[in-house]
Amino acid sequence: MTTTSPAERDQQIAAMLRAGATYTQITRELGVGNNTVRRVRATLGIPVPSGRAGSRPLTDTERATLTEQRHPRAAAMLRAGFTHQQIADACGIGAGTVTDIRRALNIPVPPGRPGPKGPRPALALDRQALDDQIAELLTAGHTNAYIRAHLHVSSARVTRVLHERSIPLPPERARYQRRGRHLSDDRTRTDQAHEPSPGDTP
Repeated sequence: MTTTSPAERDQQIAAMLRAGATYTQITRELGVGNNTVRRVRATLGIPVPSGRAGSRPLTDTERATLTEQRHPRAAAMLRAGFTHQQIADACGIGAGTVTDIRRALNIPVPPGRPGPKGPRPALALDRQALDDQIAELLTAGHTNAYIRAHLHVSSARVTRVLHERSIPLPPERARYQRRGRHLSDDRTRTDQAHEPSPGDTP
């Protein structure tokens, strides 16, 4: 497990304080208590931002720097191509933390490997953008099952986009659907033919 010495931790806290991070941001990011943050601020004489302007979120560069300082081994393993589970086991952190490290440092996923689980694309995109992606995959001939797995959306949503945008199905799939409908219609007609009419006796 990667450990951070008290001096290194205090340096990280000081860096975040100077960057204008709030106590809440620092305690969540570094896993320390408010009293520790207060002690570092007082010891190093770091002023409180006027008007609490320091409540701004960290910039991508600031977050990347702090992440690299806090999780150097995990970052190195990600760049070396280890899986999230291997890194979590080796560093004693959760798989979700590994995902956060990859995103903060913008480390690409190795080719041929699924991306890390995290907020689903359906939650990260607005409705119109997601429907556009569904339509694009449908137009390219991908199946309902592929689109559901790729974009984490429901079958009903894929079907709705298909009909709303009048996207033609590939010929082989269209023939399959037509056959399915005809068989269904035939079964319905057969069932109706065996139903007794009102004048029949049991």
